[in-house]
Amino acid sequence: MIFLGIDQTGAIDNRGQPKPLAACVLIQNELRFFYLKKFNRRSLDEILGPKEIEQLQICIDCVLGLPKELKLSWRKVMQSTSKTPGYGRLHAQAFFKNLIHRYSLTKIPRREIEIVCHANSVFLEKPYQKNIQTGTFRFWKEMAEDPDWFYIPRLSGEKRRLRSSARYKRLIPIAEGYPSLAWRVLFKVKKREPEAFFSRMRENFPEVKITRSNLKLLKNDSNLADAAVLALIAKKAMPEDNLGPSTREGSILGSTQRPFKGQAK
Repeated sequence: MIFLGIDQTGAIDNRGQPKPLAACVLIQNELRFFYLKKFNRRSLDEILGPKEIEQLQICIDCVLGLPKELKLSWRKVMQSTSKTPGYGRLHAQAFFKNLIHRYSLTKIPRREIEIVCHANSVFLEKPYQKNIQTGTFRFWKEMAEDPDWFYIPRLSGEKRRLRSSARYKRLIPIAEGYPSLAWRVLFKVKKREPEAFFSRMRENFPEVKITRSNLKLLKNDSNLADAAVLALIAKKAMPEDNLGPSTREGSILGSTQRPFKGQAK
């Protein structure tokens, strides 16, 4: 298998337009970094090639599920982003606010897995530096352009889609990743340490290699370190998690490891 991690930090520029996404692929025990122009099958195929695509498993820093109290299909909500103009924080903010107003909720809805993992809700607008709204909105809009090239193993209803669509083309499995959680699971640290990624990786994954040219890319962009931990957590946890039960709310990859103590935030 080939494992791909994609980080969402900085996915939108100051003008509210999509930027290339920081990505890392783990192939034959080697990490390779690149930037993905768009999160769709065509862009992946152009960079990785059709042979690699057939073996791909993806972990993205993006919410792939909705709180059960909304009683909404994630796929239908995801596809509705294609009818919403624009990108950026204000467009994402308005889109998710509308979902809350539809149900007249008095508090921000959260998925159970977000509470357990201390993860941020896609409905939370602040703090902006940890806001997952904008990146998720961008991912959803691009996924909605061609919603039949992927499936989410831990989301209920996806297995039926896989059975009905498999005869047309192979669907790529995608898991939801949370970089801070991946750092804790992989390296047993309390917080993200982008500057220490290489040393941590050598200690915990001595079989994994990085070329000098890729190390140079990593040094210049800390977001690539988060993309790398998502690729590594996919290798460690994705095959196991794919066997688990699917839920309406989805799940965060690596959450079965439970590397945290105390009450959820």
